[in-house]
Amino acid sequence: MSARLRLTVVTHYFAEHGGGIERVAGRLCEDLTTRHGHTVRWFASHTDSLTSDSESPVERIASVVERVAVPNWNGIERSTGLPYPLWSVAGLRALARAIEQSDAVHVHDFSYFGSLAAARIARSRGVPLLLTQHTGAVRTGSRAFATLYGVGERTIGRWLFATAAAVTCVSETTRAHWRPIVRDATKLQTVWNGLDFDDTIRVDDRERGRWRAAWGVRDDRPIVLFVGRRIRKKGIEIVHGVARAMPQVTFLIAGQGPIDPEVWALPNVRTLGYVASERVGELYELADVLLLPSYAEGFPLVVQEALVRGTAVLSTAEVAAACPPVAESIAHCPIPERDDAQPWIRTLERLLTESIGEPDRTRRAERARGLWSRTRCAAEYDAILRRIAVQRPDGGTAKFA
Repeated sequence: MSARLRLTVVTHYFAEHGGGIERVAGRLCEDLTTRHGHTVRWFASHTDSLTSDSESPVERIASVVERVAVPNWNGIERSTGLPYPLWSVAGLRALARAIEQSDAVHVHDFSYFGSLAAARIARSRGVPLLLTQHTGAVRTGSRAFATLYGVGERTIGRWLFATAAAVTCVSETTRAHWRPIVRDATKLQTVWNGLDFDDTIRVDDRERGRWRAAWGVRDDRPIVLFVGRRIRKKGIEIVHGVARAMPQVTFLIAGQGPIDPEVWALPNVRTLGYVASERVGELYELADVLLLPSYAEGFPLVVQEALVRGTAVLSTAEVAAACPPVAESIAHCPIPERDDAQPWIRTLERLLTESIGEPDRTRRAERARGLWSRTRCAAEYDAILRRIAVQRPDGGTAKFA
């Protein structure tokens, strides 16, 4: 039997925060523990409460993975919508102790405070580092922020990518963005996020009608779904413009954030707020189209989740190029430069008349399900972590206290 590794995993938030990065990390932590026998300590900011539902994926992960909730200041997100928690000194000390006892460290996205701290500690302790990069280019509409982030890429980013023993990217566009700063191309690879999906899910109109009734949604109108943080970077203001121009379409908005669609006062918009991950699948089932007009993305988890259920997707050309095998399944517009809804209105009108029938849904679902196996994803990460763990000066394996 292969040796069991002691792993420290670092993200900015836990899965209950609702973002794609932390949800992907949570699934992977669970799989590395239950499928591959490793011991995982997951460090993230303590900002959200667990649910009381023991059957939820978040609770299930918490029951098998040791989670270390780091005290932090999350004022940046509360005031601007930018998810950037700053960790306490006590939390950093606990992180340092865990890394010293680890065979490898796995951080998600280079730019977060916890990721940078973990990388520096791992390097000083001689513990191999795996970096998973979810995002590529960052566009927020703020020239000052874009300039600052660009400087960070060329300095801190270059250092962290050089420090990492291995780097995985979740899409081809993410990999292409970072390839110029990675000197050793052999340590850079694409690993698609793995998904949970039930092969028995029926992609048919009867099932969709059932979910529409359960959510109290009219079955005689097209339904467009937005899932994500309600911030400008995700294109929520473009969604506003599209919804205003298409009163004959129902728009469902799932997610949290500082922008409140209720103030739009549009009768065809329904704001759902936070929706637990185990129920988001129902929304994909009942929707005709997932609309995600983001200013910058790697390969969003919500796009994958929609496609495995056959839902049509309208996003950007960047997202369509992120996974070439499913590019033709993603309708797209150019990357937004301002909150101009017109290109999205025209493309959505065409999509709703051409690509939402049952045969189209079945074709999209079959193609996507053949690509994004959760078992395969976990196995790839297990192999990478085992490979880099032997690079410890003492040859591993370490023991958590």
